[in-house]
Amino acid sequence: MGIHSNERQDKIFSMLESRGKMSVSDLAEYFQVTETTIRRDLITMEENQQIVRRRGFAELPLQFNSGLRRRNTFQEEKQRIARKAVELINYGTTLALDSGTSVAELVHVLADEGRDMGIDIITASIQTASETCRFFRTSMPGGYVFPDEVSIGGMSAVRFLEGVTTDIAFLGTTGICNTKGLTVSYPLMMDVKRALLSSASKKIALVDSSKFLSRGIYTYCSFRELDTLITVRTEENAPVLDEIAKQGVEIILA
Repeated sequence: MGIHSNERQDKIFSMLESRGKMSVSDLAEYFQVTETTIRRDLITMEENQQIVRRRGFAELPLQFNSGLRRRNTFQEEKQRIARKAVELINYGTTLALDSGTSVAELVHVLADEGRDMGIDIITASIQTASETCRFFRTSMPGGYVFPDEVSIGGMSAVRFLEGVTTDIAFLGTTGICNTKGLTVSYPLMMDVKRALLSSASKKIALVDSSKFLSRGIYTYCSFRELDTLITVRTEENAPVLDEIAKQGVEIILA
């Protein structure tokens, strides 16, 4: 993006405020710089006690109350969004579940329901599969494990998903700020996400309000491909929601 390191660090800090944690690889792709450059930025920010570095990730320190408050706010939004999403699931529904924190919250709500819903679940997310398999019939493809995503990818995974038919795909996103649809910053997962998307009769995006402030590099699902977007309306994202609705997307507010 051709910006000075100080500006980049300010932007990294803002992104962490809204998203809680980000990987070095996602930051490098977002700013179109090397991972070494990002690591230098993070070292400087850690020395200034702005962030905490974990293996491959950066996050705000727990004592940073403003950031913690914002993370809690978005967590509450995700829980509300997840509860709205569950209302759309009938007995015997077959679900395709994307990775991501909003979809993970949907999984938590489904698990907490603890009742026999006759659900079949297809997912490439190892984390999702490990939780849903305790309650629901769960299938996932074989293939290469992408550690940053904790998901399965590769052509064998794509071929598996291309042979699957589901009722609803619940989709996550890195962000939709000034984009034409749902984005992702990890290009190796693009084909899997597209295959998961194509398997479903109905496509539903779960998007908390922080995702209107960020974006990934690659669009894997245009707004016109979506049937429904579940989110929380704010003063800031209201105009964007109106524009998305004009593209034929049903907006459900949590």
